[in-house]
Amino acid sequence: MIIAYLDRNPKNISVDAQRSLIESYAKNKKVSEVVFIENNDICTFKNMGKKEQTLVVANMACLGSNLEKIKDSLFSITAQKMNLISIEEGYELYSKKSADLLKGFEMAVDIKTRCNSLFMRNQLAQKRLNGGKLGRTVGAKNKRKSRCELNKDFIIQSLKNGLSKSAIARQVGVSTRTLYNFEQTLRQNGEF
Repeated sequence: MIIAYLDRNPKNISVDAQRSLIESYAKNKKVSEVVFIENNDICTFKNMGKKEQTLVVANMACLGSNLEKIKDSLFSITAQKMNLISIEEGYELYSKKSADLLKGFEMAVDIKTRCNSLFMRNQLAQKRLNGGKLGRTVGAKNKRKSRCELNKDFIIQSLKNGLSKSAIARQVGVSTRTLYNFEQTLRQNGEF
């Protein structure tokens, strides 16, 4: 028996394609029983109780959306003393032998993170040397709308109805100081 994990992440291949790939693999390996598990996060998956059980995934992207999440998933699987097979890449990780591989994978993730940081630092230094300015320009606003902006109509109506600022802030999910500042902005713009 093998356990097949189906990832519902829309950035990965479809669940039907994963299921088809795993069924073909099971047929080629003459595995009689396949239990399909669908879950949002493989780290919450628990072994079904048997030691040395095998978990099959269509590809390594099923384990997480980035290297850090894949590493965490691999550690979780290894901690449960499970074997892992990734069909597309052809990886077969057996619990007894995978500890060294996981250490290497953890090192690779760390190196990649450090290289990205170093690359970005060098790019910013080069921009500065070429006379470019770093950061936002004066007067530039954050493009992401604040919680207050998203709930502006509710805030205006609540203030008009006499609801306390602390109660409004709690409902919107901001601090009272943020709400006071937003109210001032509304008054300055003539919206309240």
